Amino acid sequence: MGVRAQTALAGRGGGARRGVRRAEAFRELSGLCAPPKTFAAGMEACEVGRQITTLSVMMMTLCGSGCASSSRMKGPWTPTPKVDWSDLAAQPVGGVQNGFLILEESPSSGRFPCSMSVSRMAAEIPGEAGGATRASDAAGAPALAVPATPHNEFLTWNTSFDNLPAISETFPVIERDLGEYAPEPGLLLSAANAFGAGLSLVYAVNAIAPTRYEILGVLHDTRTGLPIAVVHTVNESIERPQKHERAPNNTDAWEYEGRALARAQFKRLTVECIRDLIARDTPEKTAVPEGWTPDRPLAPAHWPPRPFQP
Repeated sequence: MGVRAQTALAGRGGGARRGVRRAEAFRELSGLCAPPKTFAAGMEACEVGRQITTLSVMMMTLCGSGCASSSRMKGPWTPTPKVDWSDLAAQPVGGVQNGFLILEESPSSGRFPCSMSVSRMAAEIPGEAGGATRASDAAGAPALAVPATPHNEFLTWNTSFDNLPAISETFPVIERDLGEYAPEPGLLLSAANAFGAGLSLVYAVNAIAPTRYEILGVLHDTRTGLPIAVVHTVNESIERPQKHERAPNNTDAWEYEGRALARAQFKRLTVECIRDLIARDTPEKTAVPEGWTPDRPLAPAHWPPRPFQP
């Protein structure tokens, strides 16, 4: 017998064996699916099915509740490094609680109108996500940084002074404007002065508790480099109503979360403080140079000439 014939017979034999196994498996399944022969056997099968269904429902419920609780469960709250008043001003300043305090004893002269720079100081741990990576930072010790996020934090400052023409514009001074130098209040004031800002606000956000935040800031005169006012606020999150439906993208957080409430109140206090500084300021008078006399009419000549007009 040739090789091809043996291979063909072997293939036919394997197919026959597979067919026998399929038939046996079909008979077993048919026996399982066949109706019970007695009433007792039928009741026993129903009881077993009921127990299996109950167990399946319990397992699904436990898995669902476990997954939901694991997604909601968070680790213990750990306090983040805080920024102090001394980190916001080149000179010692006295703090204030939930309000603002003007440090100048005498009114200013010719300070307004001017622009204002805004910088947010933060204490970050080197090596962590978003933390400082400067070589001069001590390993593991909190380092001061001037982050540029969140971006809307600076966009809302411009709209805060829409009704104050004495503040021409508001712009951020962030870490990239300082080069490779470590951020400090004196360097921020120098950068603000170089950009033409008359005022510079350096502030920080501290997390006191999981739902409680404070914001402290120091307002400087960039020409003299001296602090002229301090602002402080503390706010806590408000519990949302039970029937409250969360808005898309959590846009209603401004009404309930502590950090958003603190930011809104801090901006209001800062605007009120600058209003008082504007009211105390004396506009600078422009002096006419001595010996200056016009050599031509103050108004353009009209043609044809009009009576009693040059």
